[in-house]
Amino acid sequence: MPVPEHVPTDALRAKVEGLSCAGIRQERIAKHIGIDERTLVKYYSHELESALEERIALLGSNVYADALEGDKNERKFYLQTRGGWVPPKAVEEKLDKTNSLLEQVIDKL
Repeated sequence: MPVPEHVPTDALRAKVEGLSCAGIRQERIAKHIGIDERTLVKYYSHELESALEERIALLGSNVYADALEGDKNERKFYLQTRGGWVPPKAVEEKLDKTNSLLEQVIDKL
């Protein structure tokens, strides 16, 4: 008796996307939804390939929106991670370490 062809549903697509985002291996996702790994890849390749990037983009959009609304922590986070901004205290600490190393080198000369 032939095995019926798998029919993906929106609920299964969402489940595969969520499990993939959580870092669950394809082998385990397939077992969880009751299909083999080849069938999983055949019907859910988009969800497997893009799930993490889509979630990261969504979270990034939320951070950006919060920053625009005035959340100071989100502003700092966004500027540090996306804009290369270094808070003044961190710059001072780096300069202090650099100056200390330079003094040590000069003393040895």
